Amino acid sequence: MIPLQRFVIALLLVSWLDPVSAFVPYINVQGQVLRWNTKSMVYDSRLVNPTTKAIRYYLATDAWSTANREMELNAIRASFAQWQSVPGTSLRFEDAGLAPKSDEITSGDNTNLVFWAKKTRLVGGVDLTNLRGYTAVLLDADNNILEADTVLNGLDFGWFTSVTNTISADQFVEAVVLHEIGHFIGLDHTPVGGATVIPAANGVSTSVGLSADEIAAVRFLYPLESYKSKLGSIGGRVTMNGKNVFGAAVFAETLQGNIAAGTVSSVDGSYVFEALPVGSYQVRATPLDPSSVTEQNSLFRGRDIAPDYVGANTSFRPSTNLAVAVAGLLRTTLNITVVSNAAPWRIVGINNPDTIPGAETKDRSAVSVRQGRQNFYIGIASSQITSDATISITGDGVTIVPYKFIANRFVNNTHAVVAFASVATNATPGLRSLVVRRGENVAYANGYLEILPAYPDDNFDGLDDGFQRKYFPLWTSATAAPIVDADLDGFSNQFEAATGTNPTDPKSVSFLIQSVQMSGEGTRVLWKSDPGRRYQLSARPEFSTQQAWKNLGTPVTAPGANAVYLDASTPGVTKFYRLQLLPP
Repeated sequence: MIPLQRFVIALLLVSWLDPVSAFVPYINVQGQVLRWNTKSMVYDSRLVNPTTKAIRYYLATDAWSTANREMELNAIRASFAQWQSVPGTSLRFEDAGLAPKSDEITSGDNTNLVFWAKKTRLVGGVDLTNLRGYTAVLLDADNNILEADTVLNGLDFGWFTSVTNTISADQFVEAVVLHEIGHFIGLDHTPVGGATVIPAANGVSTSVGLSADEIAAVRFLYPLESYKSKLGSIGGRVTMNGKNVFGAAVFAETLQGNIAAGTVSSVDGSYVFEALPVGSYQVRATPLDPSSVTEQNSLFRGRDIAPDYVGANTSFRPSTNLAVAVAGLLRTTLNITVVSNAAPWRIVGINNPDTIPGAETKDRSAVSVRQGRQNFYIGIASSQITSDATISITGDGVTIVPYKFIANRFVNNTHAVVAFASVATNATPGLRSLVVRRGENVAYANGYLEILPAYPDDNFDGLDDGFQRKYFPLWTSATAAPIVDADLDGFSNQFEAATGTNPTDPKSVSFLIQSVQMSGEGTRVLWKSDPGRRYQLSARPEFSTQQAWKNLGTPVTAPGANAVYLDASTPGVTKFYRLQLLPP
């Protein structure tokens, strides 16, 4: 009989300190990575679909509230859907249906259950007080996940489901559940500031979605064989004075200044960035905050990742940025040497860009701005910083103008360095870092500023999530997919999004013909089109129904969002035109 183990993944997590990969997976002393082994193991059909290998989850029927029950359940479903939608992964989930309401985790019952605790804070032997949620994982001696259950705290927190709610003090369901699913599939907390699987104390806002760090994680844990050639890895050791450095935070950054992945070095100083897209990067090692400092006086401590990192070495200075290239299917070796002595500065907070001068903040959570945002107020907090320090933001498309140094702006003699910044409309979206310098002294807030794209696409289907959320109760459902014609009016959801119509109402249509222009060549007719669909343009000399419509040429297959036809049959003659969408 295979021995079973059970541990809890919550704000403070259990892990092992073998070579650590980008993101932070659980790896046992045999080097086996914690994950669902759906390829080799035979699971009870209540846990994994035997045909599709999809991991099945059950939702407690009562959700958190009565009034918003269905939206709360849909928010959980959407969270699972986002994880499985990452391109290049074999991970699949399946909604197995509703389960009776529960107040306890029952390990070994062959049910992956998600529920809200609403009667007691003591669930599964864990006190939920002030915890948003936790995930309990049952595993065997070979580090295979056998079962996982997630409980959300319905006593200490209220919950909401609208992504546009930016003022509620309650918890956004998707933000917390996305985080917990990271643990559900085998991940520990990451040191990347704006990632989703970060310590809950560092905060997850309604600007959710999976970061590049989580995308790399799921591609590594649950790879799709056909995608592997697009990915490579970087690995090496962090050393200081010839000795291994334990607990260094190591980051891979793209040439556009975005954090692609982050991890921490193991006891032997080793680190690995797995499943990175082929391309060029720069890598640096930076110290975490000492575990001895309080939460209020730190940005990211070893204990925030897991208890095993309480003893992380923090007495070194950030390394220089080292250039490295990633090739498909290959491991590139990159060793990092750091200089001893405590880092002269530590960033302990980030200013929210929505504040105004004189109202600076010292947030532990990452902040975000959208492409094209102009003249916002950005800054950092530090107790060691000096008035001649400068602040910058990594990457392309960002301009920053120094503003001022504010001494003792916060308690405990903590100062602020602030500036005005603007982001270009074509700036590369992603997690940027704030950098403070004075001579050779440097400090990083790695991945603590997210540049959001023009529209969110957290389920990776190419369609604006805002459009899908507006019209579909479960915005990640198959019905909401871009190529689907949800209301059977002949137009796909993608086309209706482009033309501003309601994809669930067949009476909601757009005027397709945009312009009719006469010239010496003939008449050019331009219309909005659904890419790949066929259209037939017809004409007649009078609008009267006594005249028959005459097709002009053969059907036009739309090349994109617009299509055009030149009617050169009778130049200079005024006509009436009709456009028909042909069946697929």
